[in-house]
Amino acid sequence: MPIGYIEWDLNKEVIDWNPVASKIFGYSKTEALREKIFDKIILNDVLSEFDSIWERIISGEEPLHGIIKNRTKNGLTITCEWFLTTIREPGGKILAITTLVNEITNHERSLAN
Repeated sequence: MPIGYIEWDLNKEVIDWNPVASKIFGYSKTEALREKIFDKIILNDVLSEFDSIWERIISGEEPLHGIIKNRTKNGLTITCEWFLTTIREPGGKILAITTLVNEITNHERSLAN
């Protein structure tokens, strides 16, 4: 699958991370698992925007979509398109948040030219 997949617990810790997420952000699955990787991949100036999206999905508004600036392990700023939804138990309780992430930096640059 050419899209990054990240699954988070409700405390924003990574519980699954596919190879494409590693390619996009530069962190191995081992480096990402059980970490609050938000602090590493979300730029400080858009962290509040992503936190707002997170709160909206926790409160039941889903699926959600957003395009924000991110940071790679080596410090590059990239643009990513995010899709978020929940995994719920049969009674409706949220168990996890799943995200699909696609780096669109080059596409964004080509549109600007």
